[in-house]
Amino acid sequence: MILIGLVIFLAAMGMQTTPSLSAAARPHSSWGEVQSFAYWLQDIDASKVAAWDSDLMVLDHSADGSTSEIFTPLQVEAMRTSKRPKRLLCYMSIGEAEPYRFYWRKGWKPGRPAWLVEPNPDWPDNYRVRYWDRDWQDMILGSPESYLDRILAAGFDGVYLDIVDGYQTFEKDRPSARQEMIDLVCRIARYAREKRPGFGVFPQNALELVEDPVYLETITGVGKESTWFTWGNKRRQREDTRWEEGWMDKIAAAGKVVLAVDYCSKPKLVREVKRRCEKKGFLSYCTTRELDRLVPQPR
Repeated sequence: MILIGLVIFLAAMGMQTTPSLSAAARPHSSWGEVQSFAYWLQDIDASKVAAWDSDLMVLDHSADGSTSEIFTPLQVEAMRTSKRPKRLLCYMSIGEAEPYRFYWRKGWKPGRPAWLVEPNPDWPDNYRVRYWDRDWQDMILGSPESYLDRILAAGFDGVYLDIVDGYQTFEKDRPSARQEMIDLVCRIARYAREKRPGFGVFPQNALELVEDPVYLETITGVGKESTWFTWGNKRRQREDTRWEEGWMDKIAAAGKVVLAVDYCSKPKLVREVKRRCEKKGFLSYCTTRELDRLVPQPR
């Protein structure tokens, strides 16, 4: 309480505050002690996050994605510590650019800037990027105004990296695409941990990248979507599920945290996912494809 009061006092006095004060003071157990999680990206209600009963939450760094609704360090601290203490991972896409983000500039279109490619056919508002391009990387980390630095300054405990599998789009014409994605994830981890030791790094999907021993050693864990069910409560092909489970088993055996996100809503299917994950040592969360609300999970 003294610490939070100090932060509020400094903010009221117009002084710059950073989460490093509270981050240094709060105890941090190992990531392996996380036993439950949730995932919410759209129309986030900070009070509901604070009250939600889970050890870990994956959130956007803005309540609605816009610049005006970016969470402040005080809001992040409140979500972390009020009612139900938890760790917060901040969603960050490193393989696509999003026009509603703070970094987007009027007049941008494919080819301008050079790293911006075509829209994602499944999500037309998102644009593929040449993620190895130094200008793109400079925009997402390395300066106070960069994406990662804003996440660090807000006080999040780690990042949840999306479109890591974006390397597959370029792999045919760019043999180095896979290694360049590995290098980017590792660069993000090194940079963040220099500022915040223990900072969590969770790539989503692209499980096969753990073949690289440096990558596997670097990451804290992974997020995996739709292992058993995809939206509409549709069951995945058995051979695809088995292939993915094999990678998830390997990652868990290396002492990493496996976050399994399935998009199903029927209680019977949700219980099945939970049972499968408990058997393997994964953490499960079943939710809507839109990730626009918190969904209670079965006990």
